[in-house]
Amino acid sequence: MSGSGSSSGAIDIRLTLGQVILGAILGSVFFIEKIWILGGSRLLSLSLTLLAFAGWGGGLSIGIVTFLQYAQDLPLVTDLIIYQKTITTFLELLIVAFMVHLLWKHRSGVPCSDSMLNRLVLFMLSRGIAIG
Repeated sequence: MSGSGSSSGAIDIRLTLGQVILGAILGSVFFIEKIWILGGSRLLSLSLTLLAFAGWGGGLSIGIVTFLQYAQDLPLVTDLIIYQKTITTFLELLIVAFMVHLLWKHRSGVPCSDSMLNRLVLFMLSRGIAIG
């Protein structure tokens, strides 16, 4: 009885890991779309999207290794985690940098719209600090 409970718990943890990774990539793609809309650069947006999917692939490989119970191979799991965290942190910092640049560039001089853009810039900076 306890064996099935621990197996169910392990599956729940694996599903949660997958949900976190999926949520992270969807969040990144959302901001990449905003960079494309504001900046109009397809090459930049495509590069950031490829980087997002590289990070997603790293997370997926961690999930596969864990699901197939190769987690005893600690150097492999550690290398995959370092790869995934490095890629996603670099991606998030790039997204924040480009969003801050684009928002700052679109300031108009009208106090109420500039105030809103300042708040968005502060939001992006705090998001970058929290994720990075």
